[in-house]
Amino acid sequence: MKATQIGTCQICGSAQKLPNGRLAKHGYTVEYGWGFNGVCNGSGKLPFEISKEYAEESLSCSKTRLENLVAPSEELEYGVSWRNINSPSLTEAQRTLKKQWNEYNQTSRYLSEFIRFQTPRCEAWSVQPLTDVQEEQTKIASKKSATRGIRDLARLRDLTKRELIRSVEQIEKVVSCYDLSYPTTANAHKYADHARANGFAEHADDVVNKLASFKAAKAAHAEAKL
Repeated sequence: MKATQIGTCQICGSAQKLPNGRLAKHGYTVEYGWGFNGVCNGSGKLPFEISKEYAEESLSCSKTRLENLVAPSEELEYGVSWRNINSPSLTEAQRTLKKQWNEYNQTSRYLSEFIRFQTPRCEAWSVQPLTDVQEEQTKIASKKSATRGIRDLARLRDLTKRELIRSVEQIEKVVSCYDLSYPTTANAHKYADHARANGFAEHADDVVNKLASFKAAKAAHAEAKL
């Protein structure tokens, strides 16, 4: 059955489609073009908007696992902790102990992070409406269109900036600009005034027009980003 709604996973918090009202299979990588590897435990469960039962079960289980997690009985020797586990300088016993510590630290970190993520979610839980697939697709398409529009405005801003700088540089070729600083968009008007004062009104007008175009393109890009 084709999904018409989107919900949030009780375990990982990702947004997924809901074929038959249950979360689609997710949190996996596809190996060799067909095999699923590492499926999230929240796959096939009710979305978090409707139920937090599985989330609370997983939270309780994680707390119990963390409380009962036992560190290796033997500490790593000085200098062993920072060495690569495949280092030839390690003995087999040191390598085995290091592997045990790596697994312990990884499990402890994973459980702690999951508990920190899941606890406030469950405490603040309430029934929420699901997202309509068509509505979400429309939002995504609109966002992509807006992004393309912003990129186009950025290119126009950069183009008008280059044209402005080229026009300013033309003034340097026809009149001495020794007293003016390096040409930039910020001091383009000074170059225009300097050219006009020295009888090069056409060059001055060109800079003034292109400065106006650049400012307009810059403002349009800034407004589109809001």
